[in-house]
Amino acid sequence: MGAVLALGSALASQSRSSFVVLLCLVPLAFLGMKDQLHRWLVRVGIALTVVALVAVATKPSIQEALRVKAFAEDIDLIAANNYQGSMGSRLAMWQTAWAMFKEHPVLGIGPNKFQSEFARRMQSGESPRADAEHNQPHNDLLNAASTGGLLKLMAYVFLIAAPFMFFYKKYKTSQQDVNQRVLPIMGMQIVAAYFFTGLTNSHFDIQIYSTTYAVVVCVLAQLILFDQRVKVGSAST
Repeated sequence: MGAVLALGSALASQSRSSFVVLLCLVPLAFLGMKDQLHRWLVRVGIALTVVALVAVATKPSIQEALRVKAFAEDIDLIAANNYQGSMGSRLAMWQTAWAMFKEHPVLGIGPNKFQSEFARRMQSGESPRADAEHNQPHNDLLNAASTGGLLKLMAYVFLIAAPFMFFYKKYKTSQQDVNQRVLPIMGMQIVAAYFFTGLTNSHFDIQIYSTTYAVVVCVLAQLILFDQRVKVGSAST
């Protein structure tokens, strides 16, 4: 259900980058279909995906909202060494962030310095000229690496990997209980969604996004632990 809701949110947002959330639907097609709910969710997910693809392919209004033509135009601009489009600007920021990390691999350039350094490098010709002087590179991995070096990069990886492994282990230990495995699956989807969408945006550089991530992950983890304690207590009585 979490995957289906994520699909609906992606469609409603009409943002191209948000559609990477669709990758959260992939595990549903490979997990063993052990109950009617699972089979229903897989069918609904496949049907919605097909409908979305057909709508994008046949509706000019949807193509315009998702800037499909602009995406193709961006590719042509990049081929001509013009990085003024949306995609080109991201490539310019990613190249710059990677160059900053290579020059300062341990601690990075420091917080809140990406925008000024990016502007300086564009003016000097070290970086391709993007359409704006952005304050972060629109990629969580590269943002962590460029502004905080290996230390911040390792912290980011831990923030993603540790919760995901927690939810995955809880899922493995509760596979025989349909009700108990719902929360671990939702937890994995939340973490995966943040990671995938963080490939084209810097979520953890924005307070509301980072706070929401921490709150949702902690609430889901506590609900899982509470549910387990209730089950153990019921079994002992």
